[in-house]
Amino acid sequence: MKALAWIVGSVLVLGALLVGAVYVFDAPIRERIEAEALREVEGALAVEGGDVSVEGFPIAWYAVRQEFPAMELTAESVPFELATGPVVAHDLTARLTDVALAPDAVRAAGLTGTTRLDYSDLSALAGVEVTHADGDRIRSSGSFRVLGMNLTGTVTAVPVVDAATQTVRLEAPEVDVAGVRIPDQAVAALVDTVWQPVSLDLPHAIDVTAITATQEGLLVDLTGTDVTLPNG
Repeated sequence: MKALAWIVGSVLVLGALLVGAVYVFDAPIRERIEAEALREVEGALAVEGGDVSVEGFPIAWYAVRQEFPAMELTAESVPFELATGPVVAHDLTARLTDVALAPDAVRAAGLTGTTRLDYSDLSALAGVEVTHADGDRIRSSGSFRVLGMNLTGTVTAVPVVDAATQTVRLEAPEVDVAGVRIPDQAVAALVDTVWQPVSLDLPHAIDVTAITATQEGLLVDLTGTDVTLPNG
């Protein structure tokens, strides 16, 4: 009986030591993995001010396979090259799930996140100046010709994203020409002269699902499936 008690006690002590060792060594291994993951993300996205945290415990188990349940990414800025020109995504936060770190890429089964675009970048993409109006509305101005006269019109509207085409279009527009608000019947035709759909078609299988105009810029909701971030 004493021998059995000694064996049980030894097993419990050994188990406690192993658990303690797992916790002790988890932190430095996790720190190394997160630094490696950040380097790969920086190589793929030219991230500025980035930080990565990797989920999974014990981390050594996942580190051997270089596959992790999830990864949280934050960045001060990330440049993207769109078909219509460059933009910089600010204050990016993203959660990647079922993540695999490979020498040539970071791969994730899923991605959700948010970021912010400056109105200066949106203006460059649209080809007209875009500023915040009030609430969730933006303001844009443009020139057009009516009855032989060159007029300047100002459009305020709610920007929304067309998920199918990944373009920004305007809803609930209001048009002002020479200080006179244009009747609703004529608004659509005038809006088309000032605003053309702006592409937000991001690379790496990342889609824009929603946008919201704020005083600080255009808030953007992101999602992605089978995302691949090639390293270099």
